[in-house]
Amino acid sequence: MPRLAISLLALALLAGCSRLPSTAPTAVMGGLRAHDADAPVITAVLGDGQAAPTFATWLGRTLTLAVQASSPKGRALRYQWTTDGAFTGPTNGKTVRFVAEAWGDFRATVEVKDAQGATTTRAVKIAVWPGRAAE
Repeated sequence: MPRLAISLLALALLAGCSRLPSTAPTAVMGGLRAHDADAPVITAVLGDGQAAPTFATWLGRTLTLAVQASSPKGRALRYQWTTDGAFTGPTNGKTVRFVAEAWGDFRATVEVKDAQGATTTRAVKIAVWPGRAAE
């Protein structure tokens, strides 16, 4: 009897699904979902002109971060940076300046959004080392 109940429950759940979920990755676009082919593509995040998943700098220095991104649909792109550290100057462009005010590990994230609202994000780690004066 329990097997029958489980089988009926599974059948009921499957019958309630109008379609199978897509296996293609998706990106959020203005509350709707769009295939990744529509979302902006981030090809690199650079720290002082170098590409890496983690950047290192000394306490008191400034690290320039830049994003390289494009839209497969040729749409205009907007940028927004956030961090658990500190930026100096604007945070809504392709380039920002991270200020190493304290030592430790920090994270900087850039969100790239196209004119239709399709969004892609990329995060990088920033290690700030103590012990060397700013140049």
